[in-house]
Amino acid sequence: MDARKQGGFTLLELLTAIAIISVLVGFGLPAVLEARKSANEKAAIATLREIFAAQQIFHENDVDGNGIRDYATEGVQLAPVFGGPEFWEQGRQGYFFAIIEEDPPFPQHTWGAYAIPQVPGKTGNFLYSIDYRGRMTATLWTVDPGPGPEPVLQDFEDEPAL
Repeated sequence: MDARKQGGFTLLELLTAIAIISVLVGFGLPAVLEARKSANEKAAIATLREIFAAQQIFHENDVDGNGIRDYATEGVQLAPVFGGPEFWEQGRQGYFFAIIEEDPPFPQHTWGAYAIPQVPGKTGNFLYSIDYRGRMTATLWTVDPGPGPEPVLQDFEDEPAL
């Protein structure tokens, strides 16, 4: 029986198909990774806004019951809002989150929350922060800045245009 009449694909046809699929994946994968990184950054901004809202509730309602209208100085104090202490230890969607006392002698007045990329350059390009006034900032995070100027601090009143 003739090999051509058996049906099926030749080795050359299979290798050609594999090469075409590889090229398409090679072009599409970077776009998918950039989209994921952008989604992580948007989620970090939204989470910082949630932290800001939780801090306002903590402040207005004296959640810790100490009689002082202060703010949470550790993320664990806001853990019920974010599903437990695991959120502060493991992060969310490619970012770690932290609350820092901006003026330690007076935690009732100032605080800052930060979103830090878990793998800079892969899970996010920006380090985001929000302060007790709700002012959000973004700092471009470079993996290896090398010699030259420091990363530029970019202030945004709202979401950065990415």
